[in-house]
Parts: sequence; C-alpha cells; structure tokens
Amino acid sequence: MNFIYVFLGTVMSYIYKFVNNFGFAIILFTVLVRACLLPLVVKQQKSMAHMQKMQPKLQELQKKYQYDKDKLNEETMKLYQQYKINPMSSCLPLFIQMPILIAIYGVIQNPITYILGHPVTEELKAALTVLCQNPTDTQLNVVAFVSNNFDKAKELLATIQTNFTAEQFVMNFDFFGLNLGLTPSTSVATNPILWVLPILAGLTTFLTSYITQKINGKTQTEEQKSQMKSMQLIFPFMTAYFCYILPAAMGLYWIVGNLIQIVQSFTLDRYIMNKEVEEIEEKEELKAIQRKETKKKKKR
Repeated sequence: MNFIYVFLGTVMSYIYKFVNNFGFAIILFTVLVRACLLPLVVKQQKSMAHMQKMQPKLQELQKKYQYDKDKLNEETMKLYQQYKINPMSSCLPLFIQMPILIAIYGVIQNPITYILGHPVTEELKAALTVLCQNPTDTQLNVVAFVSNNFDKAKELLATIQTNFTAEQFVMNFDFFGLNLGLTPSTSVATNPILWVLPILAGLTTFLTSYITQKINGKTQTEEQKSQMKSMQLIFPFMTAYFCYILPAAMGLYWIVGNLIQIVQSFTLDRYIMNKEVEEIEEKEELKAIQRKETKKKKKR
C-alpha cells in the first residue's frame, strides 16, 4: 500500500500548498478522486439500465426453473450475455474505493511524511518523540499539537539537537472553526462542535443509501430490497461511529464523498440511465421489426 500512500500524499500535498487549508484540500481531493472514478460509475449506471430491462425476463426464468438451480444459473448467465451485463460491474467502484479510502486514512494520519514531505529518519523520530503528548499519538496528533501550541513546540524542540523547527510541523487544520486534526471521541469535552461531523456523516450516508435504493430498486428482487433496507439502517450508524473514533478530517472526506454521490445519482439517473433505457428499447423494437420482416420473406 505504500506506493498508494506516496501517490495520494503527493497529490494532497500539491493541493494543500495551493489552498493552504487542510479542509479545502480534502474537499478538492475528494472531488478529484470522484472525478477519476466517474467513468466506472457511468458504466455501472448503464449496466443498471440493462438490468432494469432484463428484470422481467429474469423473473420469468426464476419462476420457470425455481426447482432447478443449475439450469437457472445457466439461463441467467445467457441472459446476462444477451444484455451484455457483467454481474461484477456494480461492485467494481466499491472495490476500487476501499483501498483508496484506506490509503487516505494512512495519508491523513501521517501528514508529516506524505503531505509535508519529511521522510522518516532517526532525526524525525527524535523530534516526534519530544513533541508527542501521549504514547499513542500519531503524526497527525503531533501536527495538530504544534499548530495549536507553536511556542511550546519550539521550546520542546530546543531541548534536543535537531535541525527540525516548529515551522516544519505546522499545518492549517482550521475549517470554519473545526479543528480537523482532532478526533471527536477524544475531544468531546474541549471541542464538542466536532460532534457535527460524525452526525452529518451518518445522515448523508443514510440519504445516499436511500436515494441509491430508490433508483436501483427496479432491478432488485424482494429479498434484495429487504436486505438493502436493513443495510440502510446499519451503515449510517457504522459510518457515524467510525467518524467519531477517527480524525475529524476523515469525517469531512466521508461527508463530501456522500454529497458528490448524491448529485451523481440524480444526474446519472436522469441523463444516463433513462437515455440508456430508451436506446435499449429502440434496439429491441428494431430487432422485433427485423424478425417480422424475416418471417414475411420466409413465407413468400
């Protein structure tokens, strides 16, 4: 994963140097990641359109071969091939986003190495040791401490022989009064406003799931719909919890990602999926006409 950390950290570093604010850097970075994934999302949406048109025939197969699972699987795969559907295409964006999400967490937790560009050396380790306020502190905690206690950080670095200065560990974590370098679970007493990020992350996750279910519900069986409804209730709480125990910056990344996905869902459903459905219907009508003409020629 280290090469992904380095790559994403380099991108984040350029963005941060441009905006000089960690919050706005995360927003721009999230937009960039989503833009890179857009072709996959569009492909997924087109696949959903084919699934929607295929659904009645799939239900017929399920009724016809309900007692013969092997035959059902065989005929279902033929149907997928007929409509040019890859069953795994809907999962591809998620599979790609997961390692990116893990890498982003690594980058955010280690901004000194991946964003400020200071390689891990014995000198850096010594500087981090003297700046750590707790044994479990990460680079992010150190940067947040130095940024908020600059004079004290200078005094601590002066107690050891190092070429590092306090200025080299400073980042602008302030985002409309929210310190993105802090963790909500450990800062509730001193920064209760950080609660807003886990709450918004949970709410936007619920809204995203709800909208996605409304759009994709046409292509799902009753069993799948029931499972999705359960996930709609579980995912928001899981998201809120993770954003509560992780740095506030991760909560902001999650919220922005959800908002972009909501906009994409509405836009792609209206302009991509509907258009794809119309094209499928036109092709099917054309094929039906061609079959009729072929039959007439054979009769003659």
